Amino acid sequence: MMYPGTTVTQGQSLLAIMLFALRHHLTGAALGDLLDLMNLLIHNLVPASRYLFKKFFGDPALSSVSHFYCDACQNYIGKNPSDEPCSHCGTSFNTTTNAKTGNFLISVSLKDLLKDTLENHGIDLIPKSVKHARHNIRYLTDEKMYQKLLKQGVVCSSDAIARPLLRNCKQFNGEYGCDWCLYPGDIISKRQRISKVLCV
Repeated sequence: MMYPGTTVTQGQSLLAIMLFALRHHLTGAALGDLLDLMNLLIHNLVPASRYLFKKFFGDPALSSVSHFYCDACQNYIGKNPSDEPCSHCGTSFNTTTNAKTGNFLISVSLKDLLKDTLENHGIDLIPKSVKHARHNIRYLTDEKMYQKLLKQGVVCSSDAIARPLLRNCKQFNGEYGCDWCLYPGDIISKRQRISKVLCV
């Protein structure tokens, strides 16, 4: 936590600042002034410089790609589009204008992002266990806790076929067999087999 009494972590606050800066198209100078203002209100609340602020978000080598779309019809224009009319609706398109108005999405390689997160933070960000929303079941993500409970005979590992037998519930491909929703599922014929589809 950033200071006593708050429920917001430093990472959440810096992400909120970054989203604010992107949403309102803050210049570098404006972002620096915002960081200074926040540190004036609460000492050492955020990084003292734009460089340290941007460094928090990871390695600049994490290449992000901007994907542009048409403001009028939401048609996908491309990664590095030329300033030509939209092929779908004919509305004039300008990369610089669309970047300023926010008509683009940013994608980052998930592999690079996970690698950067694990190298910088280790597994400290991963919760040790996750409680199921509707049942008194806890999913473990911590190996040491898992091994300890396994020795006590409390934990059991099972595949998708064995899990319903242990839990006394329907199998994943049965009617209402999904653990996360109340959808009965649909039967779809695929060539020589019949498949049960859930969570559509």
